[in-house]
Amino acid sequence: DDDGTPYFDSATEALATAREGARLKVYTDIPKLDQWTGGFREGELIVLTAETGTGKSLFAAQIRARACRDGYVALFCSGEMSRSHLAGRELATASGVTPIKMRRDDLLTEDDFSALITAASHQCKKCRILDGELSLSRIRRAARKMKRRNGLDLLILDYDELIEAEGKTEFE
Repeated sequence: DDDGTPYFDSATEALATAREGARLKVYTDIPKLDQWTGGFREGELIVLTAETGTGKSLFAAQIRARACRDGYVALFCSGEMSRSHLAGRELATASGVTPIKMRRDDLLTEDDFSALITAASHQCKKCRILDGELSLSRIRRAARKMKRRNGLDLLILDYDELIEAEGKTEFE
């Protein structure tokens, strides 16, 4: 019997949200994008697509880090990169250590290592990384467990083609 919602009721709901403010606003730290979108809102599905190697994973990690700083809890699911690789990228950024040094540890100085340790001590204990072989059921279980334990505000699925899902084609 669902025949939709009248435009009037939808407009009233939109005005109430505008007056009260959205519960969840996730920003990217890219001023123009944040100004244009007003932040990503609760219930929205945001799909980022671009050529390989253009920085989608880095952008997603940046969004997660900003959300965490704003007090939101996130689950970052990566079928491509290991949790230590993802964390290493963020540690390099937070510490000011050149990212190549995370791959070439022979270049790390004592000052670099000290800065990395300091950055690591400030990492979130609520946000989580799920890596390795990913399936929708594994992601669902992890998300539900997080939601019960600490809450869950943001779910990032990095590299959807590496997530095992039922269906014969990519679109299914």
